[in-house]
Amino acid sequence: MKYFGGAVRNYLIMLSAYLLLALLMPINRVEAHHYMLSAEAYHVLRFSLALPLAILWLVAFYGAERVRMYARSVAKTPEGKAYAMISKGCSWLAWGLILVPTASLVLKGIVNVSAGFRPTMIIIINYLELLFTIISFSYIATGARQMAAHAKRTYTPTAAISSQVIFIAGGVLYGYLTFRHLDLLSITSTHNPYFMPVWLIIISIIIPSLYAWFIGLLAAYDIILTSQQSQGVLYRKALQLLAFGLVILIGGLIAIQYLHTVSPRTGLLSLSPALALTYAIYMIMMLGFTLVFLGSRQLKRIEEV
Repeated sequence: MKYFGGAVRNYLIMLSAYLLLALLMPINRVEAHHYMLSAEAYHVLRFSLALPLAILWLVAFYGAERVRMYARSVAKTPEGKAYAMISKGCSWLAWGLILVPTASLVLKGIVNVSAGFRPTMIIIINYLELLFTIISFSYIATGARQMAAHAKRTYTPTAAISSQVIFIAGGVLYGYLTFRHLDLLSITSTHNPYFMPVWLIIISIIIPSLYAWFIGLLAAYDIILTSQQSQGVLYRKALQLLAFGLVILIGGLIAIQYLHTVSPRTGLLSLSPALALTYAIYMIMMLGFTLVFLGSRQLKRIEEV
């Protein structure tokens, strides 16, 4: 239960900090008036909106810690470095899920005091999400590629072409959804919900996001290739659970980003249907972390045998 204790400790520290901020940060009085809420009711509402996320964060920390413990147990094996990289990626992903909302909560509190800070807040949060996503999947992709190379598995021509088609199709769809909400009359215009010129959005947000998702999906495919090389049925199934979990997590992150594209951030408390959809996606991501945990646990049990 050592891994469980470490995961819960980190989780409780961050959750306590987040909930404390939810109760103490300044409220938006215009919103409170709009929803006919007192200051106390506003704080309680903001506190309650964090509870569904608390479940996701617990599963994320738990799953990432389990991957870390397995990576430590095989550190001296040929695959040790690969699993260490995957473990780092899962940890970055788990921490990003709670640190970005925490930073967002603090920045929104500043916006509630100084409305002119809202564009800066939205830009910072967009880049924070991107940063954690790129770092997470870069680690995971590196580890997965090392696993596949050790197993002497490589892409078939069909798989290579299919991955390129998926990447292009996803890029076109993402670009279309994004450009629908931008002022395209001038490439330098900042008259859009992202408060950035179009060229900068393309270079620093759209392209890096597509890159992160692409290498993440390739990582899942590399793990599946590695599982096919394994002679043990249990080991093969454990790797497949790990890969499917990563696919679900990547799909969840893509869905969240698409949702932000269709319904851009406002920096304000929102009770729109987009909020419910966001929480539904988070619950799907919880399934992804659960599969990652189950795959890692099964790998650990095989190692102990």
